[in-house]
Amino acid sequence: MWGSMKVNSLSFPHPILGSNDDMTGSYEIDGPHVSRAVDKIKITIGHVLRNLDIQYYLDNGDAEFMVEICCPKTFFRKAYFSSTTSHTIEIPENLLRDQVLVDFYAVARRGIRDFHPKTAHNDYGVYKFNLNKGDVLAYAGNTQFSAPKQWLASDAVGNFMEIIDGRFRTGPMKIELSCEKISIQLSTTDYDAYSLLQKSGRFDNLFHSAIVLPALLYAVVQFIEAEEQFEVFAWASVLKDKRQNDAVLSKSVWSAENAPTIAQQILGNPVNRMFVTITEIAENCNG
Repeated sequence: MWGSMKVNSLSFPHPILGSNDDMTGSYEIDGPHVSRAVDKIKITIGHVLRNLDIQYYLDNGDAEFMVEICCPKTFFRKAYFSSTTSHTIEIPENLLRDQVLVDFYAVARRGIRDFHPKTAHNDYGVYKFNLNKGDVLAYAGNTQFSAPKQWLASDAVGNFMEIIDGRFRTGPMKIELSCEKISIQLSTTDYDAYSLLQKSGRFDNLFHSAIVLPALLYAVVQFIEAEEQFEVFAWASVLKDKRQNDAVLSKSVWSAENAPTIAQQILGNPVNRMFVTITEIAENCNG
């Protein structure tokens, strides 16, 4: 089940700061402050702890801060640790999509014997506890944020499509949609030829029409007919954003019958650009 662990609803054998009134003091978070850096999402967090007992274990290296980040849309979940109050996390942006859930803890870095914090509630009396690595010492609650989507607004085809070596010797190109980008897989023979010609940039308009357009057309049809199947992938998020926010595409009819027009609009009339490029090449050859 995706979601945050509700510490207050769980019963722990030992006192935890932030769980009801188990311990006095506080553990709060400054942030998280979320920004985008190149192709990563940067999350900056400040751990604000006011409890001498847990601070003692942090100073001795017996405890550390833990931030758990999970994204239901991409099935990403990972814990990040820090021994200092300043905590910076960088995650590749293709691993986060839409809503991102974050929980904040202080946990045992190693086993702790005879845990008996002086700030614990009187109900715990003289009891001492043996903690294992990973046991929770403090909880600062949870929050959520929306992953930055600046990349969606870009018209660069490379943001959501790629041409790669399919690792098969010869034969027709293949199109793979079960990945972050629409993956156009060429045979090794064709990819070698493409790589050689692509270096000059002279034939980009031809590639857009001959290779990219049919692949995008196929992707648009699949997106229209089975959006839920592909919504976890970045390329589908791009199409969804264009359908909702693009000045032209938001007014288009998104149907399988209209997919050829939609694909050409996304690529900026690639057929026309192809003929312009062919004309220029022909004129140069005749000149």
